[in-house]
Amino acid sequence: MSRVVKTSESRKAEIMDAAEALFVQKGFERVPVQELLESVGIAKGTFYHHFASKEELLNAILERTLEGIGELAEAVAANPDMTAPAKLQAMLGVIFSTGGERRGMTLDPDDDRHLVMHLKLTRLFYAKLEPALAAVTRQGIAEGVFRTGDPDDVTAILLRGITGFIHLHFREMADPGTAARCMASVKLVLDRVLGMHGEPPQLQAAPAPTPNKEARP
Repeated sequence: MSRVVKTSESRKAEIMDAAEALFVQKGFERVPVQELLESVGIAKGTFYHHFASKEELLNAILERTLEGIGELAEAVAANPDMTAPAKLQAMLGVIFSTGGERRGMTLDPDDDRHLVMHLKLTRLFYAKLEPALAAVTRQGIAEGVFRTGDPDDVTAILLRGITGFIHLHFREMADPGTAARCMASVKLVLDRVLGMHGEPPQLQAAPAPTPNKEARP
């Protein structure tokens, strides 16, 4: 039987897929590199050919996830059949999900060991989501359901403020009661800042979208 030779990109994606599953199941800190090697069936040299460390691997996985979230947000913003409140609900349900089943892959904002990675990914998060949310805010103003200030400024303030609030309660968000209370507060802020008329969006926690396995960080 001939040996299957995989391309570098294919092998890299395979490592990321296996690591993502293990990190979600056990938590990043509880998965040694050796267990990952055995899961994929590769040698240590192959792993370090693609990733300098386990932290670099996690960074690549999270970047890929954010790319997927960004693509989803762009698709929602461009949907001509959805109202602005419906779009806002769809986006925030993903963006501010507690993501309990993916918690093992989440960076703790208070963990100094991952500070640089956290800052880098936060900037990427804003770059991906701000344009889509600003577009929804502009649509809401045009529809007469949002009454607020400059869409770009308001979106930047809301996105940074709410993500900071979620980070503040990062550990407690694993508790459903705390998560519901935090989301109710987020909904209240959105209602006031956007000056919503009619039924404001119901912010329900939703699982993060499955990353596009064909995408590359």
